[in-house]
Amino acid sequence: MSTQNAAAELLANLSRQVPGVIYQYRLFPDGRSCFPFASEGIREIYEVTPDEVREDAAAVLARLHPEDLASVFEGIQRSARELTTWDREYRVVLPAAGERWLHGTARPERLPDGSTLWHGFIRDVTVQRAATEQLLRLQAAIDNSITGIATAGLDGRVQYVNRAAQEFWGLADPAQAIGRLANEFWDDPDAARDAFARVLATGHDERVLRARQRSGEVRLVQARTSLIPGVDGAPLGVIASFLDITEAEANASALRLREQVLTTSLNAVVIADREGRMLYCNPAFKRLWGHGEDDDLHGRHALTFAEPSATSHLLEELSARGEWEGDLVAMRRDGTPFDVRVSANVVRGEDGRPQYLMASISDITEARRLEERLHQSQKMQTVGRLAGGIAHDFNNLLTVMKGYLGLVRAQLAPDSPLDNDLSEVDRAAGSAAMLTQRLLTFSRRQAITPQVLDLNELVRQLQSMLQRVIGEDVRLEVELEGSVESVRFDPNQLEQVLMNLAVNARDAMPGGGVLRIRTAPHVVGDAPSPRFPDAGPGRYVELMVEDTGHGMSPEVRANIFEPFFTTKASGVGTGLGLAMVYGAVTQNGGRIAVETAPDAGAAFHILLPAAGEKPTSRGSPGSADEPGGTEAVMLVEDEPAIRALAARVLARKGYLVTSFGTGAEALAALDAGAAAPDLLVTDVIMPGMHGRALADAVCDRYPGTRVLFVSGYTEDVIGPHGVLDAGVDFLAKPYSVTTLARRVREALDRPTDAGSG
Repeated sequence: MSTQNAAAELLANLSRQVPGVIYQYRLFPDGRSCFPFASEGIREIYEVTPDEVREDAAAVLARLHPEDLASVFEGIQRSARELTTWDREYRVVLPAAGERWLHGTARPERLPDGSTLWHGFIRDVTVQRAATEQLLRLQAAIDNSITGIATAGLDGRVQYVNRAAQEFWGLADPAQAIGRLANEFWDDPDAARDAFARVLATGHDERVLRARQRSGEVRLVQARTSLIPGVDGAPLGVIASFLDITEAEANASALRLREQVLTTSLNAVVIADREGRMLYCNPAFKRLWGHGEDDDLHGRHALTFAEPSATSHLLEELSARGEWEGDLVAMRRDGTPFDVRVSANVVRGEDGRPQYLMASISDITEARRLEERLHQSQKMQTVGRLAGGIAHDFNNLLTVMKGYLGLVRAQLAPDSPLDNDLSEVDRAAGSAAMLTQRLLTFSRRQAITPQVLDLNELVRQLQSMLQRVIGEDVRLEVELEGSVESVRFDPNQLEQVLMNLAVNARDAMPGGGVLRIRTAPHVVGDAPSPRFPDAGPGRYVELMVEDTGHGMSPEVRANIFEPFFTTKASGVGTGLGLAMVYGAVTQNGGRIAVETAPDAGAAFHILLPAAGEKPTSRGSPGSADEPGGTEAVMLVEDEPAIRALAARVLARKGYLVTSFGTGAEALAALDAGAAAPDLLVTDVIMPGMHGRALADAVCDRYPGTRVLFVSGYTEDVIGPHGVLDAGVDFLAKPYSVTTLARRVREALDRPTDAGSG
């Protein structure tokens, strides 16, 4: 083989090892072109053989992409004119491989005939270009990411930061970060070093770090760091991505706080969709409606938790006005109704359209009950002020009327025809006195003298009288629990309470029935009593008066204790009986509750605190002894008619009576040498000197003097004078001559240390 052939063979072998085509391209002056030499690589690059293009390059030129054809020719012409290197990337469309990217470079020379010959190399760069484009896309994504991204070498020095990291750190140029230790950018370098060490050891780390910006502001970031693997698997460095979560964490903290507020709120809170289906309710809502913490109420319609009649138009009004506030009757899980106050509003989205419905709900059952009690109390005060305003004068008039009636009747012969007439007048005066007493009782202004009573004994004493009141058609049943303790109550008022309840029961049973009176001990522990929720812990006595009558509707039940309220026909009753019962019970420290329903009778439950003392002995109700005596009685009364009446009654009973119109007159008489009185009978409220001051002055002079206070004023007027205190003798107007005589005797017979002023 010749040397020339050996060289050609060597060149061919070498060119076959090159990933591309080594070629010569010749452009003739007349525009013809060819490839005088092309290595075997042209078969893959252009899908032609060297022989096909040795005389004519048309087969190669036909492979050029139509969009790149002009630029390729323009580059060849420029290179030929200027004899500069031709270097270009362009596309070809191959029959088998399709569209491919090629990169060609060639250096030209001018031949003697004027043609240009290029010596060059062309290779397929389709894969490299795709990789480059992918890298560019990744770079664009990294540069435009809102997440900060940085890389560092295994020595911890920064090699790259993207635009988000540059802006986060406040760097004018990314180069300001290159070469610096990564932990310099964190507020807690130790935490940063620990993260770097962890990623080197495990390949991964994720944590929240505090970053100090160039401005000095400290921000919270969520950072994730990983190793960058090399081609051989060995790590090249680390890459860290981080996101500023300062606002997100603040929002999350605020959200957690709001969730805690909702969870611990005493008010029930519910969130529903626009149709009212529940999306959320807090624990208070579940507790209020009697559900357990684990009960799933999601999807339930919010309005099913209230009475339909109260909520029929609620959603429409809420949607129309955007808010709604009002009171509703809600229904607990067990069907129990209760009062709630609802404040609801529509939550709108950024587009202004309704998104959710939200409501805050509070239980106002107790508040409503207290409002009703306050309203009732205010009514009692109003009527009480009216009653108290007339009580004094009215009682004085009745005292004179009843007193002189008693004197006149005492002078009549037993068979006098006038006695019946005077009895009717006396009965009318008694009714007027009872009416005044009832007005004062329900308004809790009547002057009372509570005593420690055996409740069972008092009921027994009244049993025959109660049977006469209710008539033969009503059977009286009495069930007295022997273990009940004594109670503290004004005995006269307690008699009136039982009489009024008996009359009320009789009227509720026009066709007859059963009236049952029961007593029983009642103990209230730490848990509230269902029937008497405002009763504190302690021992009580419960008095129950039950009938089998027609019962009451809820509407009637709500008003029975109001003064002048009655369901009876006009002219039957005054509407004060139950109001008096309520006033007497509450004035004596008790509580009253009623259980009733239409056609189911009524049960009045009276709860009285146990006195814890031995009962005071007392005579049978209605005893009318009229004892007299010979003691000296000083009578002080500013009303002349009453003064004359009382003096006359007491004188007829044998007492030595001296009477005066004012306290000053009485003291002047004593200073002038009048005999010391055994008993001072004095009105409480008088012009100049009140009765209490007079009693103190008389008792200072004569310590053994007993005192009996008399008044027609209401409790709130005379109470501050101490005349209603335990152990003090007091007589309320109007009184009969019998009562006056008995109370004077009782006061004189009382030991001096108890009855003196």
